[in-house]
Amino acid sequence: MRTTIVEVLKYFVYPGPMSRLTAHGTDLQQVVIKFVDAYVQDVAVAVTGHGLTPTQAKLMALLEEPMPMRSIAERLFCDASNVTGLVDRLEARGLVRREANPLDRRVKLVLLTDAGKRLVKQIRAEQYGLHDALGSLDPAAADQLEALLERMIPALRRERT
Repeated sequence: MRTTIVEVLKYFVYPGPMSRLTAHGTDLQQVVIKFVDAYVQDVAVAVTGHGLTPTQAKLMALLEEPMPMRSIAERLFCDASNVTGLVDRLEARGLVRREANPLDRRVKLVLLTDAGKRLVKQIRAEQYGLHDALGSLDPAAADQLEALLERMIPALRRERT
């Protein structure tokens, strides 16, 4: 039986007084976790048709700008040696390339090739579940959701000490 991200993450829900209940009595954090699980599944369906793993697709999505391999490892929460293998496989397919950082030639930057950019765009277009979900919102609700998510992103990305 396949374990979903919801089943894994439910053990990490903070049960303390900072939890907030929605009008339906459902814990807001649980709703966010269920949304993330559905989103991850939508991405997985979109990428498998292109012979990619979700991790490879996430790596490619991170490359809006060239990024050092160490930064990729930090964003993927994995060892740098894992990133080397991921980049090797994507590079062999012509989707990414490495180049020396002009500021420090010892540092290798990873960037999308034109083929990689096209594939990222195509995968995003094939996330039909996400498109259906967002398309079901009226324009005011979509604007409100966008504003709320933008407001939350910095708090989620804060440095952990």
